[in-house]
Amino acid sequence: THQHLRQQGFSDERHLDVAASIEVSMTKFLAGRLDLILNTEAAMTLALRQRELSANTVIKVWELQQSQRTPLCLAVNKHSDPQLVQALKQVFDEKNKR
Repeated sequence: THQHLRQQGFSDERHLDVAASIEVSMTKFLAGRLDLILNTEAAMTLALRQRELSANTVIKVWELQQSQRTPLCLAVNKHSDPQLVQALKQVFDEKNKR
């Protein structure tokens, strides 16, 4: 997915944040420092519960089905720019059509 985003014009320097762990990413995401995060739905639900946050804190915009594996979901911070959310949905809708 990181590679796909880069192919769509997103850059590591400006748009993407590759973290050492999902916990680091979740902390940044929930603090509003990241607009979106890739995680399994179960892990996202658990992380929100551990922080006593509602599932409505995030918006699931895309799900990647992987054979024999748990689907990965891309969630967007509820306060993200609506234009960013729409652009991401378009990118992943195109990917799902293939």
